[in-house]
Amino acid sequence: GGKVHVDGTSCVELASGIHWFLKYFAECSVSWDLTGGVQVSAASLTPERLAVLESRGTVTVERAVPFSFYQNVVTLSYSMAFWEWDRWEAELDWMALQGINLPLMPLGMEALQVATFTAIGLTASQLQDFFPGPAFLAWGRMGNIQGYAGPLPEACMAKQLALAKRVVQRMREYGMDPVYPAFAGFVPAALADLYPEAALTPASNWCHFPTGYCCPYMLDPSDPLFAKIGSTYIRYRCKMSH
Repeated sequence: GGKVHVDGTSCVELASGIHWFLKYFAECSVSWDLTGGVQVSAASLTPERLAVLESRGTVTVERAVPFSFYQNVVTLSYSMAFWEWDRWEAELDWMALQGINLPLMPLGMEALQVATFTAIGLTASQLQDFFPGPAFLAWGRMGNIQGYAGPLPEACMAKQLALAKRVVQRMREYGMDPVYPAFAGFVPAALADLYPEAALTPASNWCHFPTGYCCPYMLDPSDPLFAKIGSTYIRYRCKMSH
């Protein structure tokens, strides 16, 4: 007596089942530090208390939808820009407890972009004014800005890529399917000189950023160069992911 048995079809389902028990039966909470942190009371988990809960019998909880997506493009820069592995590990545990199985994973993509752009003929020096600094990567990924608070150190890109591999490994261990951003069409200005026939258009100025930090070039998706860059990026992404 006094035991609780949790079944699930994946590690995420098992973790979310445990969290369901803690939240709705044991009246405990597992949250971020700023919203209460881990509040698991030993008084709710005594053998006597567990026996009362066990007497309620089997409870089956099913997902309302098959996938639970997590994060958006700017989350990484607003909240996670300088996270090390220990903070990521705690977040991944929290994600599993919440039943997250489809997390966005843009971490480390700048290193892959460097590999992609150099593969099509650009040099490292021609990319210096393209990537924003570490705290502003999300807005560079969306094509809002370029080069702001940069250049992005090569060591930083390598560190982010190594961290991304570790994060993805844990995601897969939990049974999550990471969602990787693909090539979105934003390219360095130097690409116009290397491919003068490419269909390039400067983006509009976002939030009145000064010249030099705004308006990165956008490559027309119908231009054959778009498919070339996009497929090259995917190849590098696949190498990183396996």
